[in-house]
Amino acid sequence: MKKLSLIISILYSLIPVNELSSAPGRRLTKKLRQESEEADSQLAPQAGTSRVSTRSKRARDHEEADGKKQALARILVLAQQASGYYRSQRIRNMYDPEDSKQFKLSRSKLGDYFRCRRCFYFDRKLGVAQPPGYPLSLNGAVDELLKKEFDRYRELEQPHPLCIENKINAIPFKHKDIDKWRDALHGGLQYKVPGTNITVTGAPDDIWVDQATGQLIVVDVKATANSIDEVESLEALWKAGYQRQVEVYQWLLSKNNFDVSPRAYFLYCDARVDVGSFDNKLDFTMKLVPYDGDSSWVEPRVMEAYECLQSEDFPSSNKDCRHCSYVEQVKEYM
Repeated sequence: MKKLSLIISILYSLIPVNELSSAPGRRLTKKLRQESEEADSQLAPQAGTSRVSTRSKRARDHEEADGKKQALARILVLAQQASGYYRSQRIRNMYDPEDSKQFKLSRSKLGDYFRCRRCFYFDRKLGVAQPPGYPLSLNGAVDELLKKEFDRYRELEQPHPLCIENKINAIPFKHKDIDKWRDALHGGLQYKVPGTNITVTGAPDDIWVDQATGQLIVVDVKATANSIDEVESLEALWKAGYQRQVEVYQWLLSKNNFDVSPRAYFLYCDARVDVGSFDNKLDFTMKLVPYDGDSSWVEPRVMEAYECLQSEDFPSSNKDCRHCSYVEQVKEYM
């Protein structure tokens, strides 16, 4: 069998170039090399006498085969980590009712519970997640640039021009943990739910503070290509998820002992398509849409999700779940 170090070149081709120079990329590279060297050592012929009994040779062959399986399994897991593509089965970050360690339940995963309890259960407890959609890189770029813009006014302790334009008496909230709160992957707002091993997390796009009342205001950014007439309405059924999103943030802030305004704002950044040409830039129309949230539902639903994960029985699926519907349709042909 060829040396498994050859696989390293294949794995490198799966890692996006811009990620190789990052700290996680460097750590993954080092790990891949270590795993490859260990695999090679396991697969290498063992030194020893050539005069061995048939039985001992058979035992050695079994040991070598087991070593190959284990080495290849580790390499494949690392390949999945390197590729960033969909992994149908996770082996980590799954809920264990017997584990005393806190299990993080993100705002987005709580949203999954709303959409389909069965899919939520398969994902969080069994490690089988729904296939992901394509990453919205442009939306992420808009979010990141707006955060930098808000941060400038945060340092100046001055209102953003949008607040002045909309007669909102608020400025970006200045706090030592603001960057942590806005980082969903490495922190976010967190709250340990008493009597459970669940920690709910969520990362708002930004937080402002009302200068008159001192209450905190949740701000959520939405990059779209809709008309302004469309974005002004929050009545569309699919936008109920937007509303729940900011309400979870409001709940998390209140659970961290902050005085929170029920008024939140959706900042719609609408890419204009009525211009003559692209010219290497996108023009956006920006609009603040107010929303008065009610977070009273959050804790009861968190407890429902917790009880769902505690159960050994599969929950029923949502009749509108397209993933469950797809599975049921496929079953008819199997």
